[in-house]
This record gives sequence, C-alpha cells and structure tokens, in this order.
Amino acid sequence: MNPKEIESIISYLEDTDTECMNLDMVLGWLRKLENASAASKSANDRVLLMYTAGLARYRLGEYDRAITVLEKALRGAESLGLLVYAAKMHCILSVCYTLTGDIKKAGRHSEIALREFGRLRLFDELSLHYIHIIQLGRLANEKDEVLEYLRRAEYFSHGHTTSKSVCVLFGIAQIYNNILYDNIKGTKYLTRGIEICRMNGMVLMEKLGMKRLADTYLMMERYSDAADVYCRIIGDERKRLPDSVCTSVRVSLVFCDFQLGRLISAEKRITELEEFLPRLWEKERKQFTAVACYLKARLALIRDDTFEEAEEFLKKALEIFENYGRYDFPVPEFDYMLYSLQASMLLRQGRLGGAERACKKLAATADHYGARCRRDAYARLSMIAELRGDYEAACHYAHMEDEAIDAIEAGNLALRFEQLCGKFFDTMRSRELTGLKKENQTLKKNIDMDALTQVYNKKYYLRYLRHIHEGDRKDIQQLTVLMVDIDHFKEYNDYYGHTDGDKCLRRVAEILTNAADVFGAYVMRYGGEEFAIFLENFTEKDGEEMARRIMDELAEAHIPHETSPVADHLTVSIGIASERRNIPREINALMERADEALYEVKRSGGNMFRTMQW
Repeated sequence: MNPKEIESIISYLEDTDTECMNLDMVLGWLRKLENASAASKSANDRVLLMYTAGLARYRLGEYDRAITVLEKALRGAESLGLLVYAAKMHCILSVCYTLTGDIKKAGRHSEIALREFGRLRLFDELSLHYIHIIQLGRLANEKDEVLEYLRRAEYFSHGHTTSKSVCVLFGIAQIYNNILYDNIKGTKYLTRGIEICRMNGMVLMEKLGMKRLADTYLMMERYSDAADVYCRIIGDERKRLPDSVCTSVRVSLVFCDFQLGRLISAEKRITELEEFLPRLWEKERKQFTAVACYLKARLALIRDDTFEEAEEFLKKALEIFENYGRYDFPVPEFDYMLYSLQASMLLRQGRLGGAERACKKLAATADHYGARCRRDAYARLSMIAELRGDYEAACHYAHMEDEAIDAIEAGNLALRFEQLCGKFFDTMRSRELTGLKKENQTLKKNIDMDALTQVYNKKYYLRYLRHIHEGDRKDIQQLTVLMVDIDHFKEYNDYYGHTDGDKCLRRVAEILTNAADVFGAYVMRYGGEEFAIFLENFTEKDGEEMARRIMDELAEAHIPHETSPVADHLTVSIGIASERRNIPREINALMERADEALYEVKRSGGNMFRTMQW
C-alpha cells in the first residue's frame, strides 16, 4: 500500500462519524492493512499501518483486538518519536479500555492524550477527547465537571469548520440532550453543525445532523416535527446514508406512528423494515431483527392481539439483545424499551408481581440513561404499589420519582407526594390518583420555553438568577449580561397589528439566538419585547462584540418600521454589564447595572449599546 492510500484511509477512519461509515469497505481495508504490515520492512511504515489497522478494529467495534494492535503500535510510535500518532493512540486506547471495563488503564491513557493534544495544539482532537470523556460516563454525576469539559470542548473547536469540528458540535448536542436534558441548547448546537455542513458541502454529515435533530424532536415529544424531518431524510436523493442509518430512521418513523396513532402506517413501515434487513451487515442485521421484533410486539399489544404473539416477539428481541449489551447496540436505551414493554404487557394481563419485577429491572436500567428514564420507571412502580394496596411503597416510589424530576429541572411532584402520604393514612382511590397524575403531566410540559419565540421564558430566567444567587453555579468565573429592548415596539404593534408583531418578536429572537450561539450564551424573554442574554465566562468585550453582531444582523434583516423615529427599520437598544468578583453576592447589582445601561441607551434615542462600568 502506498503512503497516499494509507493517508486517505486514515482520514476516512478518523473524520467519518460511525453512523456514516461503510463497514464493508473498512473490513476490506483491514485485510489489506494487516497483510501490508506483516510484509513491511520499514519501522515507520509498520507503525503507521498498525495504527490504521487498530483504528479500523476500533471503528468496527472490535475493542479487545484494537487494544492488542494499538498497544504494540504505540510502543513503536513512542520509540520513533511519532508524537501525533502516539497521542491519537492514547486517545483511542482510553475509549477501548473504558468500553472493555478497565477504568484504571482508560484513565491513564486519557490523561496522556489530554496533555499531548494540548502540547501539540491538536485542538479538534482535544475537543473530541473531552466529548469522549463525558459520553463514556467517566465524570459520573459531576455536573460541574461535565459543564467545564463542555466549555473546553467548545472553546477549542470554536471558529473551525472541519468535519472534526462538526463532530464536536454534534457531540456537545448529544450531551445536552441525553445527559443534561437541555434540548433547547442541544438543538442549537445541532443546527450550527448542520449549517457548517451545508456551507462546506458535507452532505452525509448534514443528513446525519438532520437525523439527530429529528431524534431530539422525538425526545421532546414533538412527533409530527420528527416524522417530517425523518421523511425528508429518506426522500433526499443526494448521497445516501449507510443502510444502518437508513434502518434507524425507519425505526424512528415507526415510533412516531405509534405516538400519533397511525397504526396502519406503523405496520406498513415494520414490513418495509424487515424487507430492508438483508441489506445490512450481519451483526447489524441481527440487532435490527431484535428491534423489528420489539416493534411487532408493541404493535400487537396496542391492537389487543393475543398476548402469546406479543410475548413471543418480545422474548426473541430480549434473546438477541443479551448477546450484545447496551454499549454495542444501534438503538439507544433499547434494554429500557424492552423492559418497559414487558412491564406493560404483564400489567395488562393483571400479573402485578411480574409487572413489579419487570419495573424494578426497568429502574435499574434507567440508572444508565438518566433522570427522564428514572422518572418513568418510578412512576410505574408507584402505580403498581397503589394497585396492590401498598400505599407506603407507593409513597416511597413517588418520592423517588420526585427526586428524578428535580434532577431534570422540570418541576416536582411534591403535591402528589403529600396527597399519597395523606391517602396512606385514610384510604386511597385510584381515580383520584389518576386525575392527579394527569394534572402533574400537564404542569411538566413546556415549563421552560417561551411558546412564541422558542427561547427560555421568564420562569426559567428567574430560576437561573436564583441558582446563581444561591451559589449553585460555581463553574461561572465571570458573567456578562446583555439586556435587549426592541425600540418603539408599541408603535410597531399599533401600526402593523399584533400578528406581524408576533412575527417580529420571533425574528428578533432568532437573530439574538444566532448571535448567542457563537458564545454558547443563554437567551431569555423576560418581558413583552424585552430579552436578556447571559454569557458565562466571557468578558464585557465579548458582550460588546455580541451586541455589534445583533445590530448588524438586524440592519441586514431590515424589518420595516415606518413609525420609528430612529430608523426606517426595526432596531434594538442594548445595555451591557459584567461581573467577575463574588457573582452570587453581586448578581442583583449586576442586573441593575445592565438595566441602567439599557435605560441610558433608551434615553439617548435607542439603536445603540452601552456598557455600564462600576
């Protein structure tokens, strides 16, 4: 194999997302690489070939064999002074050792990779390694550390438009969605990555980003939106995604159909999915066969078909899944989905003991997937305990459900807990508890988002300030605030009408969000035409740069405002203040200074920004 061919293979293996990878092609390369390595007489070439073969084993999911090859290649790279390749090998080995359970070795290789990537100024690699550390759960539940590593990942990839930087943005989005449960920020990073792909002609990565955006909509229970995006992906005739990704999209469409009550469409899609399976690589074919069995079991349960048929499908799905495990399966949370369906099936049959055992398995599995899954598992256990008349256990599980909801900042069930405790001493009626559950489900929806502008709402704004004031955000070393007010918005509403006024607010919120995304800042609507933007660990100069971006983009958008005395288009006034001393103690003074700066701008006529110093 010539050097140019090897370099091309390395570039593909390093820069291509796993979901977009052609595994059959990688297998073909692997055989050639191993033959060439055995025949090579040059030490340098042999190390390079072994690194590429180890990388291929890693991307194929053969972690033990990848470790064997890469440990040998690493010794050669270090003895020959091939520092860049050595750093990359430390990074891959840290991931492989984590996935095979050797946490001590994983930690040692991870520390060396971080140090060497920084020293060699390989910032894209450094960003991706921070993402790996979080995704593989090495930080456990240390939220402050997760946020700090996220900040570093974004900092080192900021301004880059390479495929690796897109992988970083997609990785950050995944962490916000699946670990921090902040779908709004997750969506922002996905959107930014998709835009970079579009600008640079990265068609496959763009389509992968669209798939993950649809996955986020699915998580947010926006099933119609998710289905629309999935259908667009399937209908896009540009570069085709790998068969495994197309299969995953088809599976997600069935989930959407279930939630939207489209059972005929769901059945048709399951049939299409099974017809598509022979195209897959053997391992993927078996795994998606398990998924198809799960879907057929779920459809049978929804349609009230025979339990025997549903149980048979579910049993087959469980058998296949147990051969692979959660870390080597293409559908996230699949074990959780299997146990959830099993519990529902047993509950429908009135087998409360079996349903309770299945729900306890569900709760144990949920610990791997975070608070959202724990919440659902403990809600089921509470309901089963109530049906059995064990009100003490119902209270206990309701309390655990309450803790899970607190963890995802989606409100709490304190009222329900009190009601359950009261009913423990009186008598409990299932009808009352069902009504209470419905009320709480309604309260939990859309708790943080402003419905009109799709930015954080006033409730979130107040909670954000409270967390800072109470010292919960120790990761913030400096906080810069922008208070934004639309100039002469009342006149705009009076002249153009409230419908256009709402469109105007949405457009301004979009412009603010675009500017904030560059800094990973939070945009909140705290009044009718008033917004606040919080930049964490950025200076007032950064705040002024953001203000310029906002005003430039507004001028470019040129939203007509004929009744404004300032300009013929819509403008804003911005007040800026920054604090880096005792932020919890000074947060109120900081907000007052930003508000005072805004007032000074408004008094001067608007359409400008001003920074208020101490």
